[in-house]
Amino acid sequence: MLFLSEQDVKSALLGGDAYCEAVDVIERVLVQQSAGTTHHLKRTTMTHPNHPGHLWHNIRILPGMAPELGAAAVRVYSGYRGTNRSEIICLFEWEDMRMSAIISDVFLHAIRTSAPYGVAAKYLARADANTLGIIGSGRYACGMAQAICAVRPIQTIQVYSRNPANVQEFCTDMRATLGIDVVPCSSARDAVRNADIAVTDSRSQARSRGEFGRAYGADASAMGGVLEIGEIVSGTLRGRSAEDQITVSAFSGLAVQDIAMAAAILKRS
Repeated sequence: MLFLSEQDVKSALLGGDAYCEAVDVIERVLVQQSAGTTHHLKRTTMTHPNHPGHLWHNIRILPGMAPELGAAAVRVYSGYRGTNRSEIICLFEWEDMRMSAIISDVFLHAIRTSAPYGVAAKYLARADANTLGIIGSGRYACGMAQAICAVRPIQTIQVYSRNPANVQEFCTDMRATLGIDVVPCSSARDAVRNADIAVTDSRSQARSRGEFGRAYGADASAMGGVLEIGEIVSGTLRGRSAEDQITVSAFSGLAVQDIAMAAAILKRS
């Protein structure tokens, strides 16, 4: 059994192909999920009866199985006062359910969370999309930018968050990483103005009272009909059918995505 530390994970993901591979990995497992060959349970949160509330002391467990990937996994993480404290993935071989690795899941989780947005951009955004608007500037925003840039010819990123220092750090990092224009904005509306693709790094921002929702004057998490992205990827359903359409995509964390990324990082280690 291997133990991959946070530094081991970062070292394995060095190179410009990390996000391209992550998008490809998540794309394949989303197809498997839609086909019904994977299985996962909802996130379970444990709290102490004498210390109620998930914002204080909690342990969360997210299990899943992906036979076609030859693996199963459990993501385990703890929280205290609203902040995740420790995050790991326990990876198992499907053939005999032997534990093959324990993997630190902080940096890797940011990539796993971001990669589905690259899949969505690949199949739902216009092929010539070149301007990306982002609301939020944390670790997920950085990952989303790289995942989307891996599949679309983005030339400019417009970013806004309520923390100016974080925005400046985001701009500096993404300019160096992606080699494109990254523009700090003074409002959420400015960040999404004339953007071909717009994303937010938290679900609450997509709702009508969030900055993303206010920028569009609507609850972005409730627009239009709902299609399964895996079925669009596989070609079972059609996604974008006209250049002037506005498509909306939302993702929640699933254990099968953790399995896919954990198995991929193990191969790269």
